[in-house]
Amino acid sequence: MKKIDSIQNPLIKEIEKLKKHPEDKIFIEGKNLIEAALNSPLSSIDKVLLTEEFAQTEIEFLKSIEDRALPVIILSQKIAKKISDTVTPQGIFALINYKIQTIKNISLKEPSLIVIADKIRDPGNLGTLIRVAEAFGTEVFFVTKETCNPFLPKTLRASAGSLFFFPIIKTDGKTIKEYILKHKLSLVITDPHAENLIFQIDFKKPMALVFGNERQGVSEEISTISHIKCRIPHIGKTESLNVAISASITLYEVLRQRTLSAM
Repeated sequence: MKKIDSIQNPLIKEIEKLKKHPEDKIFIEGKNLIEAALNSPLSSIDKVLLTEEFAQTEIEFLKSIEDRALPVIILSQKIAKKISDTVTPQGIFALINYKIQTIKNISLKEPSLIVIADKIRDPGNLGTLIRVAEAFGTEVFFVTKETCNPFLPKTLRASAGSLFFFPIIKTDGKTIKEYILKHKLSLVITDPHAENLIFQIDFKKPMALVFGNERQGVSEEISTISHIKCRIPHIGKTESLNVAISASITLYEVLRQRTLSAM
C-alpha cells in the first residue's frame, strides 16, 4: 500500500480543495459514510485513505474494502488530523465519484413527494433535512442555487449518508417551478404565521414541500406558484422552530397520513 506522510502531497492538497468546493468528486470521512457510499447506486469509491491504527482495529472492514479491489492509501496520524473535520477522527476517509443528477436524469414519471430546500445556508441544517427527507419517503430532493453546497463535509455528516440514496438536484427556482407545474403537484409551504395547521392539510395527494430560509422565507419565484401555507402549532415562547425540526415534524405528518390511508 502507498503511504502519505507529507501535507505537501498533491493528493492532500486536492482533498483540501474538495472539502471547500465539492462537486462530482467528494471527500468523505468516517466508516458510516463510506459504507453508505459503497452501497449507493449514485457513487463509486475512487480511493480509500486510512491510518495504520484503523487498519489494525477494523480488520473486517478493511477486508471488505480490499475484496472490492479498491485502492488503499495509508496516512500518518498527522495527516489524518490535518484533513479531518472532527475532534476525534476515526482514521478512515475516501474520495468518491458522485453522479450529479439533473432534471433529465429523473426517470420518475409520477412523483408522489418531492422536497425543496430553498436558500438554506447552514450545512448542518441542510444535512439533517436531507436525512429526514430520505427517511420519510421523499423521492427527489431539490436544492436551489441560493442554498449551500449539499456535499460539504458538515452537510455530509449531518445527512448520515442519506444523500447517497436518492436524487439530489441543484437547480434554479424557474426549473423547479416548471417541474411542479408539469407534474401537477400541490405545493405546500411551511410558514409560522399561516392559518392552517399541518394536521389540516391533505398530504395524501402528490405534492412538493418547500422549506425556506428561516429569516427570508421562500423565494419569490417559487412562492408565485399556487400553494397552501401551513404551520406547526407550539405552545412555548419560541417564535419559530429550526428548519430541520420543522421539516422533521411536517414530513412525519405526511408519512402518518399516507400510512393510515393505506391500512
